[in-house]
Order: sequence, then structure tokens, then C-alpha cells
Amino acid sequence: MDLSIALKLNSYLGLSPFYDGLIYFNAVYLTWIIVAIAFVWLLSGSMMRNMFVLVCISISTFVARGIVTEAIRLFYNRPRPFLESSQIHPLFIVHEWSFPSGHATLLFAFATAIYFFDKRLGLIVLLLSTVVILSRVVAGVHYLSDIVAGAIIGSVCASIVTYIFKKKFVNHNS
Repeated sequence: MDLSIALKLNSYLGLSPFYDGLIYFNAVYLTWIIVAIAFVWLLSGSMMRNMFVLVCISISTFVARGIVTEAIRLFYNRPRPFLESSQIHPLFIVHEWSFPSGHATLLFAFATAIYFFDKRLGLIVLLLSTVVILSRVVAGVHYLSDIVAGAIIGSVCASIVTYIFKKKFVNHNS
């Protein structure tokens, strides 16, 4: 089923240069716009809040992407869809293992951590992150299960880290 979804979504590439460019932009560069939006948001808050949020985001993304994702990839080496099916034509080439998606893990840890401090911005970042990771499926570099697993890992790690930090530092100092 994973392969059939990847094949279907990837089949829309090549129909329009504009569409292909949009998918490429979303899959490769939209992440930087998300980070810039979060940076501007951080500048709008107090220095103490900014440091606390930055620590939560940093630890959440490091644990999710740097530890959990890499630990899974040590034991489970899933090739990229374009390596498993000649019918999938990648928009660009990625050389790491496919599962879980590092982009989905990182972006959903980032977005979930933000959500705990600003619900509206968190939802915007979650929506933009979803655009990025779905574009990576269309681009032929991930399966749907790669991005779903990454999104779950990122969200769970950020939820745990943020809960621990808020309990330890916010409730402790009140």
C-alpha cells in the first residue's frame, strides 16, 4: 500500500514545470521559511521566555531527530522509494535511509514544541510542516509511512521534553 501511494503521488510530477518547482521548493526550502517565522516570533517575546522556548525546541529536535531517528536507522535500513521502484522518478536525490523521515521528525518536534507556547503559531507551523513532508512524498524521496512515523516521533518527543521542562521550571518557580 505504501508503494502504491508513493507511485500515485509521484505520478503528478512532470505534468507542469510550475507544479514541479512548487513541490521542489516546498520539499527543500519551505523548512527555512518555517524557521524564519519561528525566529521572528521568538524576537517578539521576553528574553526569559525566549531562552526557555529555545531550550525546549533545541532539546526536542535533538532528541527526536538526532537520537531517536538515528537509533531506528541503525537497526532498520529502508531504502528510498526511487531505489525500490523504477516507476518512481525522484525530483531530487537523497542518500540517507528513508524511515523514519528526518524532515518530518525534526519539523514536527519543532512545531509541537512551539505549539505548547503559542497554539496559533504552532498550528501554522504544523500546517506548513505538513506541506513540506507531503511534498517529499510527491518528490519520490519518502513513503507515506516514513513521514507519519517521523511526525509521531517528533510530536511525542517534543511533548515529553516540553512537559518535563514546564513541570520542572515553570511549576517549580511558581
